[in-house]
Amino acid sequence: MNRARDMVRPMKRWLSPVGLAEVGRFLGLLSALMLGATDLAAETPTGKVVVVNSDAGIEKYKLAQQAFRESFPGEVSVVDIAHLTERQALRVIRAEAPTALYGIGAKASVAVTKASRGKPVVVSSVINWNRLPEVRSPGVHVVANELPSQTQLTLFRYFFPGVKRVGVLCSRDYNRQWLAGAVAAGKDVGIEVIGVPVRSARSVDSGLAELLPKVDALWVASDPVVLADEASVRRLFAAIAAARKPSFTYASAFAEFGPTLIVAPDVPTIGRQAAGILKARGNGGVKEVQSPAGSEIILNLGAVRDYGLQLNEEARDSVNRFIR
Repeated sequence: MNRARDMVRPMKRWLSPVGLAEVGRFLGLLSALMLGATDLAAETPTGKVVVVNSDAGIEKYKLAQQAFRESFPGEVSVVDIAHLTERQALRVIRAEAPTALYGIGAKASVAVTKASRGKPVVVSSVINWNRLPEVRSPGVHVVANELPSQTQLTLFRYFFPGVKRVGVLCSRDYNRQWLAGAVAAGKDVGIEVIGVPVRSARSVDSGLAELLPKVDALWVASDPVVLADEASVRRLFAAIAAARKPSFTYASAFAEFGPTLIVAPDVPTIGRQAAGILKARGNGGVKEVQSPAGSEIILNLGAVRDYGLQLNEEARDSVNRFIR
């Protein structure tokens, strides 16, 4: 928390009043979430929470699971459904006789909602959770997989004040509403967000060719059509690099593809948030959706140098990891 407050001081020298107000709101939310987690620590839930992991071999899923177990004071058991069919997963989960459930990843999140039978459920680590009807259910609490658009855009501008136009590809079916929100968020922080919708993975290349000449940087956002598989991801980042444009993205898993800046959620914090929700909402309650309360920032200094970017040097203090 002190690190986050220290980060704001240099921002005050250049951020507009609107941008600074947004940073203040973000830190206020961060403080409230952390204080809430502290207040809830004294509670002692009864019964058993079953943590269902889509694949415990995936590092970020494993980290969320570990953080949850360390933060939740009640009985916890873990089920890994990586190699189970949906029917097998439901049978195994129900056999555990849970009083509440936590699903990590899309496969597990769908399974826990179907297995819950009215019991409290929280899910996390789901890309674009709104695309899953089961997770949209009023009784399912959510820790979102990405930081809010306004937070990401504020940080893009903090690091690279010369970037005025940011482009993003997204599918019509999955991210139409998200794009509208991102465009509005961009206006608030002084960045024009230009979106090009794509209908299928085959139209990504043409969409990118249309977008690249119009923008200063590409924002690679969470989208199951644009990022259909590893080959699609590699091709996308290679095309952006060939155009000598910086790229911003949302997950540390993309570091190997050479993005300029990654603003990712802090995964252990997500696990702790999930524990906090179940401690507070043990009897269900009104649906709660939380944004990640912590972040990890990765800066590619090689890309900054190669593209001749104007970097706000004071932003270096907020970086968790450098790529050289």
